[in-house]
Amino acid sequence: MTPITLGHGDRACATNVTIDTDAGRVVFSGAAKRPAPALRVIASGPGYRAVGVAPGGGRPGIVNYGAPIAPPRHAVIGSVCVENPGRVKIALTGTAEGRTNGTQVLFVDGHQVTPDLSLTIVQAKSTTYLASIGTLLDRAATFRFGFLRGWMLWPVALLVFFGVPAVLD
Repeated sequence: MTPITLGHGDRACATNVTIDTDAGRVVFSGAAKRPAPALRVIASGPGYRAVGVAPGGGRPGIVNYGAPIAPPRHAVIGSVCVENPGRVKIALTGTAEGRTNGTQVLFVDGHQVTPDLSLTIVQAKSTTYLASIGTLLDRAATFRFGFLRGWMLWPVALLVFFGVPAVLD
């Protein structure tokens, strides 16, 4: 863990973040020596902007934050910013591990910093695995597996779904 410290008025912005049409909440964590401040979260991209507030409070120590956001009409590559309007410093959880490095670039008050902000964008509503299969296959369709193309995953998924149980009987 690499802390990303935000004092009063400081802002951390993670760029190159994918925000999909089912986005509903930005989840991240931090630590404070006093009761944690509420944080403002801004998710934005081309033609999209959503603002949410992650409540603070509680006892000093580790805080799990969650800020509701409105989803974009279509998936965007954008940024997620976290602002500290409070007076209490917060150390957000970051990582500088090479195996977790993606395309995210983090800026704190306009200056690029080394760690990535550890955050997750989760769905607004929980779903079952069966209800998620269409979304899963649509997202997998963007990849190419040798000679296979994304649309070819549907027949493979149906074969696995119906074929494997039939073989196991």
